[in-house]
Amino acid sequence: MVEIKQEEVEEVVKWCEEVKKKRQAINIIERNPFKDKFDWMRRIIAIEIDTSLLTAKPHNLFYDSTTKKLYMFINGQWLPINKTKMW
Repeated sequence: MVEIKQEEVEEVVKWCEEVKKKRQAINIIERNPFKDKFDWMRRIIAIEIDTSLLTAKPHNLFYDSTTKKLYMFINGQWLPINKTKMW
């Protein structure tokens, strides 16, 4: 089981918001800068910001700026990261 700390989630959300503001784009896909920082982000290749869950790649992390939530593809479905322990 992987433990996800709330402050780590908040750091990723903050980063997503900064990238969105800086790039001023509707949909953004960026390489994962947290790959070596957080254990739970190791397998994540990229972070998709405001793309679509229907087209998001399962090996990426998805961020929805309207709800300010991160989603991870686990066991065949997109789940919001809102727990401290996942899969």
